[in-house]
Amino acid sequence: MWPIRQYRASRAYFLFTIVGEFALPVLVMGVCCVLVVRKVWQRILPGQRTDAQRRLLARSRRKVVQLAVKFFMFVVCWGPYHGVIVARDFFPSSSIATGAPGTFNIFYIVEAVAMSNSVINTLVYVGFNTSVMAQLGALICLRSDRNARRAVVTLQSYRATTHQEDPRVGNGTPPPNSTRRIRTL
Repeated sequence: MWPIRQYRASRAYFLFTIVGEFALPVLVMGVCCVLVVRKVWQRILPGQRTDAQRRLLARSRRKVVQLAVKFFMFVVCWGPYHGVIVARDFFPSSSIATGAPGTFNIFYIVEAVAMSNSVINTLVYVGFNTSVMAQLGALICLRSDRNARRAVVTLQSYRATTHQEDPRVGNGTPPPNSTRRIRTL
């Protein structure tokens, strides 16, 4: 709480905070996001495209979509919070500034949404990362069959200790039914 005689200083402080923490970052991130999207989506590769080039371009576009989603979620999460701060500090007749019933609840809900941006960023990262999703899928599958991974490791160590050749080595295609699981107790 600021003393009443420092009202102008408190308004200047909150204005500086809103510009420094929200408005300026949104402007910079928005410009950068637009430039990156234009660069990636308008990329023209010379000659004929190979499969590797197509995969690289698809991966780049996927990262750009992830960047755009994170930017959008930043604006959606933090925008209402700073809007409430502006209403509270710059419009003294607003219901938020006067402390009308329910305004503290609104402020805490808006603040919780703003703070949830960190969780949302993590979920966006996990959702767009194929290796994390693959590991998560394997983990979920292992929950239903807890011994499956241990059984596969046991089979691999059995092959290594008996010096059996791996039937998949050679032409690169595995023979039918080459993945066997040993039942463990």
